[in-house]
Amino acid sequence: MDKSTAGIGDLEKEVMDMLGRMLDNNTCGWRQLAAAASEQPKLLCSEMDVTSCSLQVLSATGSPGRSLLALLADRSCSQLFLLQCLKKIGHQGALQLLTATERQQIRVTVQPNSLQAAAGSTVVLTCRASGPPALTYQWFKGKEEVLEATGSTPELVLCPLGPQHQGSYICRVNHGDTCCFSQWARVRLVYSPVGTGPGTLFSGSASGLRVIYQPQCQTLSEGDTLLLECNAVANPPPQYQWYHNSAPMPNKTRLLKIASVTTAHRGQYRCKVFNLYHEVWSDLATVSVGPTSITDLSWVEVDRGSESNELERSVSSAGSHPPQPQSKNFYATDKVALLIGNLNYRHLNELCAPMADVHELSNLLRQMDFKVVSLLDLNLQEMHSAVTEFLLLLGKGVYDMGRFEITRGRQALELRSNLSERRSLTDKIQTLECSAAYSARNLQWAVAHALPKSRFIHFDCGVKVQLGFAAEFSNVMVIYTRILDKPKEIGSCSAQLTDFPEDVDIDLKKSNQETLLEAGSLLMIKEHVSSPHFPTLYTHIQSLQRLKKELTFSLCLHYVYSDMEEEVTEKRAVTVGKPLVSKLNLYEPRPAASVSLDSGSVSELSSLSEDFASNTWSLFTPANADKFKDNNNVHSY
Repeated sequence: MDKSTAGIGDLEKEVMDMLGRMLDNNTCGWRQLAAAASEQPKLLCSEMDVTSCSLQVLSATGSPGRSLLALLADRSCSQLFLLQCLKKIGHQGALQLLTATERQQIRVTVQPNSLQAAAGSTVVLTCRASGPPALTYQWFKGKEEVLEATGSTPELVLCPLGPQHQGSYICRVNHGDTCCFSQWARVRLVYSPVGTGPGTLFSGSASGLRVIYQPQCQTLSEGDTLLLECNAVANPPPQYQWYHNSAPMPNKTRLLKIASVTTAHRGQYRCKVFNLYHEVWSDLATVSVGPTSITDLSWVEVDRGSESNELERSVSSAGSHPPQPQSKNFYATDKVALLIGNLNYRHLNELCAPMADVHELSNLLRQMDFKVVSLLDLNLQEMHSAVTEFLLLLGKGVYDMGRFEITRGRQALELRSNLSERRSLTDKIQTLECSAAYSARNLQWAVAHALPKSRFIHFDCGVKVQLGFAAEFSNVMVIYTRILDKPKEIGSCSAQLTDFPEDVDIDLKKSNQETLLEAGSLLMIKEHVSSPHFPTLYTHIQSLQRLKKELTFSLCLHYVYSDMEEEVTEKRAVTVGKPLVSKLNLYEPRPAASVSLDSGSVSELSSLSEDFASNTWSLFTPANADKFKDNNNVHSY
């Protein structure tokens, strides 16, 4: 973990408390920090957040600054960004404290990489860290410590590689009572095919790295698919990293595929190929995408008749007579998207693709500033209610997606627009003309995506448990429990969740699991909720849209005293309100909408939604939105 990825939640409690006290002032304090942190959308603080921090002064031990830091930690604020914000507001004392603390923190600077190699070869996993002097290293294979000679060094050597070495490895870096964990690295054994001789990719010793297929230059038109390939042979097997105009790309496979290219994809592409011992670069591949700008084409608009709202466009050559339009910068007043993926069917096996599709598309749309509502496994009634509520997020100039008559009733890839202008999903949002409506829309969306706040529960035996929450989709949540502190006389200890209402969907066999995967969460980013410092149990909750009352469950603490064999149990009832989309009561029927998406008319949808006439969200109307103008809060989940 380097400085840019270390979260402020990794700071010691004493450091967080001191920072909080330093920020408890009016001139250069937590309010100024909240404003500076709002440069990142996921860290935007709503009026409710600010009020919650302010109310901490009513408690004798309360600290608004500490409360804000806890909120930023829950939203994965990095220590590097916190430093930048403190510099921006000019808080020298907090800067000095955080800088001094960082010097003493352990940071993994070189992470071990997953590898695959042939039997009999040598594999080296490397983990290096910075921090205080005299750091020590411990390697683990799964939960078992590696006792080989190099198991306590920065470089774990597995030689000769055999079946017993296959598995997942992690390195723990220690300094006294403080430790830091590396990322997991998987070692896989590749068996040599019949007839493979020495010196090939599957030979027992390391071989050179050689590119055998270079990416090729291409000339494309907008909307075409770009496909570049770079193939190499080496032992250990090669890894790939693509670059576009010298900037690294997310793609890390030998094939680079970009569907529906635009002029933004023009330029030079190159691939870096590397393994433990070698690094080579592919040839440069120049990709040309035309037209070079909107004025390179002439557009003729043909009206299909008074009964149609669609316009047909044709392209004229450079010498054609129709006049070319003036270049224009388009913008959206807002962007919203509703994604529904159904996985479980009565007469079919559970599907995997819908969950992955909704997850990936949600991430992509959020990167383009869309407010995304992502839902899994809705019945017909719930889908109708979800669409009805979603229509209330629309308005004049809001970007949305509708239906197409040709693909109705079929499973088909659809990429189209019913707009008569060359707009794009990546257009910027401009709110000057409708800031009140934009603020109201933000609040409407946020009310259906609010998670319960993390809380700390103290049991009579002296055990302190953290109860935390994370959202996987708009109606799917993970609850995790951590044992933060326990008396020395208590040995084994675990905090488990039970007694959930029947409304929600919970697989009891997968509840209270040690990993997110075992809990049934296939897509949750582990770093958001996991902590190597404290034992954590996860419970996966689905179908929150069917929750009719506040979510109530029991937190059961099971522990054994060191000098006793009998297990002791303490139970606490916990109520966390109605999380995420459960506030919308989608299980209730909605009146039929006065307009259908089948019409293809964005203007009709806009007129339907401009008054935001939702009983659920009636508090956040444009008339009330002026008081929230500076509170365009979009929660990250």
